[in-house]
Amino acid sequence: MPNISAELNHLLNSLIGKDTEKFISLIGQDFGNIIRFNPLRGKIALQKQLLEEQGFKISPLPLREYIYKVDKAPYPIGKTISHFLGHIYVQDLSSMLPPIVLNPQPGDVVLDVSAAPGSKTTQLAAIMDNDGVLVGNDADPKRTQALCHNLERMGVVNAHAISTAGERLGKLYPETFDKILLDPPCSGIGTLQKNPEILGWWDESYSRKLSDIQYRLFVSALKALKPGGTMVYSTCTITPRENEMVVDQMIRNFPIQILPIPELPGITSHPGLSAYQGEKFSPDLQKSIRIYPHENNSEGFYVALLQKTDSMDPRPNPSNPHRFNWTSSRQSPVKKYVDMAHGAFGVDRKYLHQFKYSQSKTINFIRKEAADFPLYFKPKRFGLSFCKTLTDGFKLTTEAALFFGNHLKKNVVELGKNDLMKFLNRENIYLDLGREKVQKIIMYKGNYFGYGFYDGKKIRSYMPKAVWDFHW
Repeated sequence: MPNISAELNHLLNSLIGKDTEKFISLIGQDFGNIIRFNPLRGKIALQKQLLEEQGFKISPLPLREYIYKVDKAPYPIGKTISHFLGHIYVQDLSSMLPPIVLNPQPGDVVLDVSAAPGSKTTQLAAIMDNDGVLVGNDADPKRTQALCHNLERMGVVNAHAISTAGERLGKLYPETFDKILLDPPCSGIGTLQKNPEILGWWDESYSRKLSDIQYRLFVSALKALKPGGTMVYSTCTITPRENEMVVDQMIRNFPIQILPIPELPGITSHPGLSAYQGEKFSPDLQKSIRIYPHENNSEGFYVALLQKTDSMDPRPNPSNPHRFNWTSSRQSPVKKYVDMAHGAFGVDRKYLHQFKYSQSKTINFIRKEAADFPLYFKPKRFGLSFCKTLTDGFKLTTEAALFFGNHLKKNVVELGKNDLMKFLNRENIYLDLGREKVQKIIMYKGNYFGYGFYDGKKIRSYMPKAVWDFHW
């Protein structure tokens, strides 16, 4: 049994009483992997089939149809082709709750205030079906790099990744967003099972410092929210000071109300606290929920769903947004490459018109709504890579081949498993596909893997290099 401080022991006993020993017994334990499949990469049934073919056994969880528990892993799941292709995201079950509770709709304008490394941001994009506008912000530029990587891996094309202090967002974007997710830095007591080092430095004074930061971020996020809009405040800690006390202070000072949390199948939760150690809070805090690790084999979490009830009389932002060189699919020089994609792969022109494009070393593409969204500093990513331009043609990129998937109607080659293994490991594939020298999109059992170039005798694999060989 790990040794914990008297202060932490008192906190746990005051919250969960006789279950404290169960909570402590989980410290350092491995709950196993929970994954969610990515509907932005095609049919989940086909993604599931591919993962199982690699030797993994999984079972569904009732929370959502795309969430599964990994029951058997013959090798690390992060080294699967499924992970590489963006079919799956490994994520704690409790961490999936805030996006599910926020429930953004296609076409919404959404902000994730503390987004890196992108677990919840990519989940939001999937729920939105890559439609509307999603802004993922993180104050740490290095962490934002991980956010950018995951947005690209998961095929997100409606999002900007930015890096600025969250406290600035309310001034930059007064009453702009339909929905906001605020999952701020916290003391992480809910993650003790995988981060036992927290035992060495946690104390109440640290939570007090964090609660001040959380409150400032909360105020900024509320200023950025439209009247009538909703937001989720969540943390992976169980301390009342960082949870109910912060929310209670907000609802006392600002036009905001707590909404009931929708049903979460398979999740054991408790109502938020309306009082703690003699201090009383609004009774509405019982509409928020607490999640404890020992009851769900997941991280401890706190989740509150809130609605802004009135305007906060925002002042217009005096800053002028940066102008970025996004053009429509009908404008030169982009038009000819969009036409080439239509001609070579049969991608419907109407579908290609849904995006805007920019040209530098490659041509990138992004949802029109996201391209038109005002940015006050240079984003850390510019959509997804569409194609590489050549003197006499173009090459569709791996990112685009995976993104367009079933929209590709021509020059798609279905490979058998042996040839697929050659493609994944960058070997030539000898096939008789006629005399035309042309780029080919690679497919296996309904899943798209990238592209190769057929020279009249063989397909040369252009599978991106990985730090390991794919096999199963």
